Amino acid sequence: MRTEWIEQRGRLAAFLEEGAGGALAVDTESNHFHAYRARVCLIQLAHSAGVALVDPLSIPTDGLEPLFDRLEDESTTKVLHAARNDIIEFNRDWGVSLRNVFDTRTAARFLGYRRNSLDWLLEEVIGAETTGSFGRFDWTRRPIPDDARHYAAMDVAHLLQLQERFEAELDESGWLSPFRQQCANVTRTTEYNANGFDPEGWRQIKQGRDLDGPGRGALRALYQWRHEVCVEQNRSALHVFNNRALVRVARQRPDDAQQLKGIKGVPDQLVSRRSDEILAALARAARRDSPQPHRRSRSGRRKTELESRRYDALRDWRNRTSDGFDLPPEFIATNDTLADIAADPPDGIEDLGRFDDLLEWHRNMLGPQILEVLDDIDN
Repeated sequence: MRTEWIEQRGRLAAFLEEGAGGALAVDTESNHFHAYRARVCLIQLAHSAGVALVDPLSIPTDGLEPLFDRLEDESTTKVLHAARNDIIEFNRDWGVSLRNVFDTRTAARFLGYRRNSLDWLLEEVIGAETTGSFGRFDWTRRPIPDDARHYAAMDVAHLLQLQERFEAELDESGWLSPFRQQCANVTRTTEYNANGFDPEGWRQIKQGRDLDGPGRGALRALYQWRHEVCVEQNRSALHVFNNRALVRVARQRPDDAQQLKGIKGVPDQLVSRRSDEILAALARAARRDSPQPHRRSRSGRRKTELESRRYDALRDWRNRTSDGFDLPPEFIATNDTLADIAADPPDGIEDLGRFDDLLEWHRNMLGPQILEVLDDIDN
């Protein structure tokens, strides 16, 4: 199957036209490992006639519109692996929402395959050879080396073949309709959530959980300072000042640049260029009250005894059902959904529809069992 590099809007439109009427395999590569604010750096597409590596760093947004139209078109099946990640990427960078998705990872899980990574499925199900990992590759590089291009192309080259096989197996096993509902629910409920910077995120750094009060204050100030540097440079925190080194500085709280330089893991470049900023952050922390140790919030409403009994019974039923169907437990019901049902039980099968994650197949196939579990507890 031919693979082409596309960096012109006209060629993208032509490639999509060549595959009009058929399914479209889709994947993306972003610079998460290197950038603080990631962006899509490569879009991989495949249809029956070939594979395209699309360069969104060269094609302006309006030149990508033909692709966006195809992604949002209900009549075109989009085949992805672990679709949620790519749905978020398209939504974050361009506000695009995918429709009619066939997720090969979800299909493998419905079908009870021993493993569901794309490499494993390609090798064991399709018999294709896969390449090494490029998880830390900087996808902003241009030109992209041949081995990285090959890796990217392989992520979509066989997806349509995998889809064809899985669709037949899902149909034969009776799971095709539930699978389609599950995929539709993922596309309906997945979107980018710009949480922004959490000033209390320093509390999640496990290496700093045993710091004393002044150490916690120093870590808080350094965490805020590092965020500002990451935004300025659009570089990941790992590449600016990793957590272990950040905690060491907070613990030792150096008085000058020479002491700072002697701390293991502190980048020499930061010492030479920004030691004054680091020392100023430590000085500000010393003037502030030390933050209290982190304690879990106890403000959430506690379950009543009856709710707890319902929840435990529903969870036991869910786990037995999961084992019986050889499906992941969350495909039957998540713990959050079970807690919602336990807190406000449904009046009947139709009333199960108000629980968002209980789809039509759940209500039809499992609804009577859910009501029976609740009835046994309440009566």
